[in-house]
Formats: sequence, C-alpha cells, structure tokens
Amino acid sequence: MKFDLNKSLEILETTSFVLEKQLAGLSSDWLMNNEGEGTWTPAEIVCHLIHCEEEDWIARMKIILSNSKERKFEPFNRSKGFEKSITHTIAELLNEFKNLRVNNLKYLQSLKLTEDDLNKTGIHPAFGEVTLKQLISTWVVHDLSHIAQINRVMAKQYSGEVGPWSQYLPILGNAIPAEKKTESKKFDWNEYYKSKSNQTPRDTLLKALELFDKEKRTGEQLFAIDIGSGHGTDTLHLLKNNWRVLAIDNDANGLQILTDSVLPSFKRNVRTLKQPFEEMKLINCNLLNASYCLPFCKPDYFKTLWNEIENSVMKDGRFAGNFFGLKDSWADNKEMTFHTEEEVRNLFRYFHIEIFEERDEDGVTSIGEAKHWHVYSVIAKKI
Repeated sequence: MKFDLNKSLEILETTSFVLEKQLAGLSSDWLMNNEGEGTWTPAEIVCHLIHCEEEDWIARMKIILSNSKERKFEPFNRSKGFEKSITHTIAELLNEFKNLRVNNLKYLQSLKLTEDDLNKTGIHPAFGEVTLKQLISTWVVHDLSHIAQINRVMAKQYSGEVGPWSQYLPILGNAIPAEKKTESKKFDWNEYYKSKSNQTPRDTLLKALELFDKEKRTGEQLFAIDIGSGHGTDTLHLLKNNWRVLAIDNDANGLQILTDSVLPSFKRNVRTLKQPFEEMKLINCNLLNASYCLPFCKPDYFKTLWNEIENSVMKDGRFAGNFFGLKDSWADNKEMTFHTEEEVRNLFRYFHIEIFEERDEDGVTSIGEAKHWHVYSVIAKKI
C-alpha cells in the first residue's frame, strides 16, 4: 500500500475515539498494570501519546518544512510525562490527547502538502535523513502499534486465568499449535541451501538433457530458464553443458550464492533475476527448468504463472519440473499449490509428455526432517 495522506488521516482522526471507547471508565486494575518490570501500563501509553502530540510529530514536521539549512531533530524522551498517569484520571488524559490531536490535524491539513513537500527531509538523531512522508507514515503506524500494545497489556492481566485456552491465544505470547505436525510453516531456504543433498542436479534436469543430447543439435547454443533457481545447482550444471541460462528466484541470498559459484569462463552465459512468481514475465527458451519450485507458487497466481511457462517454451523445447500431489504432507499449506494427477496432465495440452513419474512415499526433507512426499515429475516436449 502506497502512502496516501487522506488514508493516513483515516487512522489519525479515529485514534482518540478508539482509545476513548477502549479505556474510558475502566478500573485501575486494567489501566495501571503492565507486562512486567520496564514495561508500560495503558495509562502510561496514553501519556506517551500525549507527549508525542506535544513535542514529536508536528514539531519535527515544522523543522522539515522550515528554511533552516540544518533541519536537525532534537532527541525525544519516550517516557516523559508518565507522572500524569498518577496525577490525572484516564478521562482527563483521553480528553487532553483528543484536543491535541484535533489541533495537530487541523494544522496538518492547513499545510496543503504537495509531493515536493512530502519528499523534504530532516535529520533524525539516530537514523539520519528522513522524509516528511516517512514521518507521517510513522505517525500512523505508531498509533496502531500502541493501540495493539494496550490490548496486549490488558490481555496479559488474565494470562493466568484462561487455563488451557492460553495455547490458542497468541496475544499472550503463545504460538497457536498446528492441527498436524507438518512442515506447513514457512520454508527455511537458508537451511535448504546448506544441505549437501541439494548440491547435485535434479533427475528431471539430467533426463531432459539426455533427451536433448539424443537429438544431436549441432552448432546451436541452447537457452534455458531456471525458475526457482535458488543457490543454482541446476544452473551450474547447465552452464557446464554449454547452455546459456537465465536464473530466476525471489531469494537474494540464493542468487548471490549462485553468482559467487559461477566460474569466470561461464559468466558470460548466465544472467540472474530476482522476481517473485506473481510478477514473473518469461521470454522464449529451449528449456524451462522448474525443479521443485512450482508448489511454492500461491494458488491464486499459479494459472498466470503456468500461462507464462506455456508460452515461454519454444516448439521442440522442453519443460522439466515437479508438482506436489494431494497426499503430500505439506498439502494443508494454503500458501502452496497442489495437484491431482489429472490436473498435472491437463497442464500439458501443447506438449508431448515424454516422462511422467509419481513418487508417493515417506522420506525426509533436505534438512533431515520426516515428510511424506507425493510428487509428480514431468518432462514434456512442446509440439
């Protein structure tokens, strides 16, 4: 979501009302308890928000928009004014915050900021140069953060009273347990790159190259696109076999490992591109290699990605890759794509399927964790 001043005002204008509905009339047990030593009570959070209205957002905005050459911000004391939480009622604190916020927003709107204004800068004592757009965006997120903090602090007051339900209440700091002990969690690509089992080319790639070799295409340097290239094991094997390669992945670490691994004599034959599946635009190629990456495309984007793949492979070119079946132990992951055998075969309407293999067995992942694999491996020639 791009910055928009009007959308920012939607949040900034409602914060005081949210706090009033949330806190007005509550007993001191809710307002004056915290999460432990060094943490803030809901009343202290409101005092902090008041202090920000007095000395942070508008004060720094004026510095950015001033004609001063330096435009340096003064350091900000985050806990200043906390004594008000003792000397004032919550109603008084909420009213003071509301009045300050109303006046500050009137001033903000009176400025009629232009895009040039929003790009003007000030000097933060810790971060260095920051823009007015960033300051206002932070103002919005700061509101939302402290509203969430108040909810968390208050929820923690009943952490010992909810009994066994605590495990299903992440606001108390507990992760919700999975229904099944599967690897539907976010995949750890860094661990994957470290695995020695992933330092050999995939069988689908090796078999596809054998089929190309049998055709004895002489005098032609073929071009492959390796999507989901990761740390580049398949790409490096293609380079060693005199292919030109475009390696595409959305993980910068993997692409850097690949770049560092390419021998100088092969560098002219390889290009890398950081790109997610949902933005992938593919050019024509003789081989589209997709070793175990396609299941990691979100279901909403798979059809578009497959159309790109289908159009990318030239006549007499090949697809080589893998799909996950419905019996795979990761199949409960809604962020991944899984297929039936019929669905996989139907993808290849413009191809002749040369190799189709199904793997349906217990095994382990690349990092040694137990997993049931249900995989369709396909090599197909464009007709």
